[in-house]
Amino acid sequence: AAATTAATVPASPIGLTVIGVSRTSASLTWQPPVSDGGSPVIGYQVQLQPKTKVAAAELGSDWMIIFDGEAVATTFSALQAGCQYLVRVAARNTAGQGQFCIPLQLTTAPDAPMQPPLPEGEPAATSLLLKWVTPPHDGGAPITGYKVEMRCSPAANSAAGSVSPQHILAIPENFVNIYSGPDMCVQVTDLLPGTAYEYRAAALNSQGAGLWSEIATTSTLPAAPSAPAAPAVAAATSRSLTVSWSKPYDHGSPVTSYTVNMARLGPAGGSSGSSSTTSSVHSSSQPAGNGIMENGHGE
Repeated sequence: AAATTAATVPASPIGLTVIGVSRTSASLTWQPPVSDGGSPVIGYQVQLQPKTKVAAAELGSDWMIIFDGEAVATTFSALQAGCQYLVRVAARNTAGQGQFCIPLQLTTAPDAPMQPPLPEGEPAATSLLLKWVTPPHDGGAPITGYKVEMRCSPAANSAAGSVSPQHILAIPENFVNIYSGPDMCVQVTDLLPGTAYEYRAAALNSQGAGLWSEIATTSTLPAAPSAPAAPAVAAATSRSLTVSWSKPYDHGSPVTSYTVNMARLGPAGGSSGSSSTTSSVHSSSQPAGNGIMENGHGE
């Protein structure tokens, strides 16, 4: 009788091919090995290895099993858009599993960029220099630009009731676009001193705009207060006047005192020259006098 040799593991499968790919999934097919090692192939194992940094951060950098079964095709998901992966397949028979085929590289379809890190702001009294960096992944398509939105923080808006009308434009209640372009910084001017502003950035590529960054908050530096409104005469005698005014916007530094200037004119109907005296009145809940306000940053 002729001797029968023991079966060995099968050769590597052939014809590993990517037949479909999307942003988050891929479909593969392959053909049985040329040699089954003397025992029918009973199954295949497919492994995947992420090669792009952001994909490796999510799935790890080692080979991982994504399919184990009898079919000669598989579809798998949970991939990152615009990332590169390696895939390989091995056949198995009763003698064991053979060698993997040469790895095949696949790239998922591109998407919009990922969310950028939290932007930063360098404050001055009436301006902010906003800076941001590229997101961890460009989505598989080159970044073409950035957009930045900004608003006054809700808390600052509620405290700005005494801001003069020309300053209302400096404290929008809703996010407004302040920059669109390729740079990664922008100087925002004409802001209110001592005021908190919120801002966020997003990256763009050929697939569109990515997610907004987390909202960052930076306050402009404090400055001298606004001028008080015109005072009103509360009481008058033959030898004195009592005047009062509303507390102005303090520009981020509490009011510490008021300087009151008074000029004495000639008699009613007269044309004599005038003289003036100056006094200081400390701030209080009911300030009295005609004055120019001061705080720790000047007048």
